[in-house]
Amino acid sequence: MARSSIEVELRIYQQLCDVYNRKFGESPKNLVQTLNQRFADERKAASAKNPHAKKDLVSERTIQNFFKDADGRKLSLVNLNYLCQVMLGGSYRDVLEGNTETPTHKTVADATVHNGYSSQKGLSLDAAIQLQEVGGQMETPPLETWLDAYQEQVRQYHSSVRIPAMRQARSLESVYVDAGLSKDLKIRKKKDFLQLLQELEGNKQEVSKVLTVPEILRAHRRTMIWGAAGAGKTTLLKNIVCHPHVIGEIIPVFIVLADYARALETNGLSLVAAVHKEFRQSFSRISGNCPRLTDQGIDTYLKRGDFFVVLDGLDEVPTKALSKVQDQVANLVKQHPGNHYVLACRFGTTDYVPQDFIEVEVALPVWLWCFKRKYPRQQSS
Repeated sequence: MARSSIEVELRIYQQLCDVYNRKFGESPKNLVQTLNQRFADERKAASAKNPHAKKDLVSERTIQNFFKDADGRKLSLVNLNYLCQVMLGGSYRDVLEGNTETPTHKTVADATVHNGYSSQKGLSLDAAIQLQEVGGQMETPPLETWLDAYQEQVRQYHSSVRIPAMRQARSLESVYVDAGLSKDLKIRKKKDFLQLLQELEGNKQEVSKVLTVPEILRAHRRTMIWGAAGAGKTTLLKNIVCHPHVIGEIIPVFIVLADYARALETNGLSLVAAVHKEFRQSFSRISGNCPRLTDQGIDTYLKRGDFFVVLDGLDEVPTKALSKVQDQVANLVKQHPGNHYVLACRFGTTDYVPQDFIEVEVALPVWLWCFKRKYPRQQSS
């Protein structure tokens, strides 16, 4: 007899997604193995009753489909109870009523802070912090206690850039000029025969509106930047993470997708975990008395939308890993939609554009950046 499905409350679904990412690495196989071990007696009883019953308590496909899309968060109550007991410490009803054996993530509206920031419910994002209690300590300190030092470490690490035709790396400040971004996508857009003929005959003059990088980033939380080889995409992205103030108090993270693709192929590292890892590496370089952060604390910042995730070089991802990396980008944005995301790619390598990303192209090639920097007076001549 088929089991009827119920729609899981969004708050509980987000908690399950969080544990699925942190504890199981977004691997259906790992979660199924844990379920089989935890409920071995139930599996044995089911097998005795029906020798042809499925070998797993919950199938990998069921797990995969459930965590694939928040809009389709439906599951049978039996399977949902299995998941909640393993991942959240109680049945689905227990979690709804707050009667779990292990602490689950609280929303900011439900949290009560006792560390000097507030003792009231309904905390503001600026004045209060969502609690994650590990070993009796508060693990999500306010951004203002460490963000300036973190951003300084990011600036130092990404302060140099290697430009084609240059023998050695140069400081970012010495070569960077705001190239501007255009929404017209002249190179990327396909043109019909009539358009090409008009351009050849000189009868069509197109004027592109060029916007500054801050203008684009303040207007859009998800941006896809296209550019030709040597257009300066990486230089532009490094300048963004070195000056995150253009879009507010935010946590910049810079990920080279070619490096990430190798980690994904080697050990199945999710992009969410890669964001954690990159953040921790920069955070660990902060000197002085720095607060301790757990994975739960980092997840809290991600869920609040405090991150600015920069993904460089989609075109440099090996073909065999490209679809997997694209899926990871989509999953990261879907799980944590409130953050700023910028993805850069060279023209002609792929047509992939993540959902709800605005497309722009670099308006000025990198050799003109350098020319404008070296000969500023000739710009007006």
